[in-house]
Amino acid sequence: MKNIDLNSNWEFREYEAGSRGDFCTDSSGKWYSVDFPGDINQALVRHGILPDPHYDMNGLACYWTSSKDWCCRKKFSLDMIPETSSLLLEGIDGHAELYLNGEKLGKLENAFRPHRLKLNGKLKKENTLVIYFLSIDGIMGGPRNPGTLEGWRGQRSLMRKAQYNFGWDWALPLPGTGVMEGISIEYDTECRFKNFSIRTDIKGRIDFFFELSKDVLKQDSRIEISLSGHGCDFKRELNGDKHKCYSSFKIANPALWNPAGYGTPNLYDYEIKLISSGEVKEVKKGRTGIRSSRIKEDAFAEKNGTGFSFALEINGVPVFCKGSNWIPMELWPSEIKEENYEYYLSMMRDAGFNMVRVWGGGIYEKERFYELCDEYGIMVWQDFMFASAWYDTVKLRDEIMAEAHYQVGRIGLHPSPVIWCGCNEDVFSWNHPDSHEGSGGDQDDAGVYCDMSYQDQVRARRLKDDPILYSMMLRGILSFHDPAMPYVESSPQSHDDGGNSPSSGNSHLSCLKYLIFNEDENEADFRGHFEKVCSFDSEFCINGPCSEKTLRNFMKTEHHWPPDEAWKYHIQHGHRDMYYFEQINKFAGRIFGEINNLHDYTKYGQAMHAEMMKSEFEAARHDRPDSGGTMFWM
Repeated sequence: MKNIDLNSNWEFREYEAGSRGDFCTDSSGKWYSVDFPGDINQALVRHGILPDPHYDMNGLACYWTSSKDWCCRKKFSLDMIPETSSLLLEGIDGHAELYLNGEKLGKLENAFRPHRLKLNGKLKKENTLVIYFLSIDGIMGGPRNPGTLEGWRGQRSLMRKAQYNFGWDWALPLPGTGVMEGISIEYDTECRFKNFSIRTDIKGRIDFFFELSKDVLKQDSRIEISLSGHGCDFKRELNGDKHKCYSSFKIANPALWNPAGYGTPNLYDYEIKLISSGEVKEVKKGRTGIRSSRIKEDAFAEKNGTGFSFALEINGVPVFCKGSNWIPMELWPSEIKEENYEYYLSMMRDAGFNMVRVWGGGIYEKERFYELCDEYGIMVWQDFMFASAWYDTVKLRDEIMAEAHYQVGRIGLHPSPVIWCGCNEDVFSWNHPDSHEGSGGDQDDAGVYCDMSYQDQVRARRLKDDPILYSMMLRGILSFHDPAMPYVESSPQSHDDGGNSPSSGNSHLSCLKYLIFNEDENEADFRGHFEKVCSFDSEFCINGPCSEKTLRNFMKTEHHWPPDEAWKYHIQHGHRDMYYFEQINKFAGRIFGEINNLHDYTKYGQAMHAEMMKSEFEAARHDRPDSGGTMFWM
C-alpha cells in the first residue's frame, strides 16, 4: 500500500452559513493557512483573529465561529496518476462535505472513525481538494444557550464528535472544527487487510484473525506472521486464498501481561505482512500481551450489610483498581500532541496508578495512549463515546455501528483495555423505567450536564433507545470482536432502582457530594460518607483550587478576588447549582473559618481537598475486598 500525505499547506476561510460561494476558485484575500492535524479555531488564534480562549473571559469572543461554514482547501500536483486510489480521512471533527476538483465526493458525519472514498478516475495532474465544514449552529438548530454550562444542551448528541466540546462544568462551549488525525491518498490498495484482530489465552495461546479484500484472492497471495519475545520466535505463512483465515501460536511458558503492582506487563512483538504476486502490499506490526479479564461479584462481608463487591480479576487474580478518569488533553481535540501522552501517563505510573478510565464525553484516544498504558501496566476502563444525553438510535445507527466496529477492533489489539462501558451518566439508564426520579437512596443524582427540560421531551424515546444502544448494539459489537471482554452498560450502574448506589456495581459518589447533599445539616462531616462500603467508585469528584499563581495567570487582576463573573465562567456550577468556589468557601470555611482573600481560598481549599482525597483512597483500601477499587475525577 502506498500513500501520498496531504496534511500540510492547507488554506481556509469562513462563509456565511449555507452560502458556500465558489470555494474552488475564490481568490479573495480572506484565506488563512493551516496544517493538519489541527483545528480551525486554534489557527484563528494563531493568525490573531481570535483571542486566547483560555484567558479570562476571552472565550465569549470566540462563540461566533460556530455560526459560520468553514472551507478548507488544498491544491496539489501529481506526477503520476494512480489507476486506483482512495482518499483516507481520519478524525474529521465536524459535519463536512468533501469536494475534489469541484465534484462532491460525499458527506462526513463522524469524528470517531476513518472515512475512505474511492477516487478512481477523479484525480488529475492539478487538483483542488475541499473539506467544507457546515455551521454547528445550523446543525444544532440555533446558537448555544446563554448559560455557560449547557451549551446546546441535549442537541449535542446530534453530532458524533467530542461531547465535552459543547460545554461541560469544566469545559467551555467551544466545539472544535478540524482534522484530528490526518488526510492522505492511498493507492495500490486493492490487496489489503479488511480486518485484523488478536485474542489471547493465559494458558499461552495467541490467535490472529484476518479478513482479506476480494482482490487478494485473485492473485497468488500469502500472509507472513512473525511473533517474538520472552524466548519465543515464531514464523508462519498462511495461504491468502480465503476471505477469512486465522492462525494460533502456543507458547509453552507464557509471560503474562500484568497490571502495575501485580507483576510485569510483559509484551510480545508481532509483524504481519500481506504479500500478493511477490510484492508486500500491507504490513501491520505492534506489541500485544497475554492476559484475561473478568468482572467478579461476591456478597459483602456480613458486617457490611447487603451488597455485592465489584472487582476486576486479571489472569485469575483479583486486582484492586486505583487511578483516575482521563479527559482529552486539549480544548480542541485536533490540537492534541502525541508527545504529551508520555508526560501525563508517566506521572500516573510514578504515582502508583494501575487504572485509567477513558471518559465517554471525550474521544477514543490515540494509539500512543494505549501503547504507553500497555508498557506501564496501566489498565484502561474504556467508555464508548456517549455521555449524559439521549442518542437517536434510528438516525445514528449506521454511524454508531461503523464507529464501534472500528474502535473495538483498533483498541482491542492492546492488552491494557480490560473493561468496556457503554456510556457516562446516562440518567435514564441509571433509573428504573417505572420511576421518573429514581430511588437510589443517598446522593442519587441525575448529573449536572443534562438539561432536564430538554430530556423530558424525549423520555419515552430514551426508555426505548437506551437498551437498544447500550444493551444490544454496543454489547453485541464488543462480543463479536472479543466474547470474553467484560462490559457494563453505564458508569455508574448498580443493582437497584436508582443505579448509583454504593452497595453494588460501580458508582459516582464522593465525600464532597455527601456534604453537598447534606448541606442543610450544618454539622455534617464529610467522613459520614465512609460509613457505607462502596463496591467500586468509577468516578469520585472532589474539586480543589489550583495554585494562586496559576489563577493569577489566567485571570485579569480585577477578577482575582472576590469571585465574580469570570470565576463563574471558568469554574462554573455543579450539584445543587452551587458554583465550585462556593463549595470550597462553604466547606473549607466550616473547618478553618471564614475565607475572605485569594491566599486563604487556595490554602484552605487545597488542605480540604488533600484530606478528602486521602480519605477516599484510604477508605477504599480499608474496605477491600468488598471494594474493588476507586478512581477520582479527573
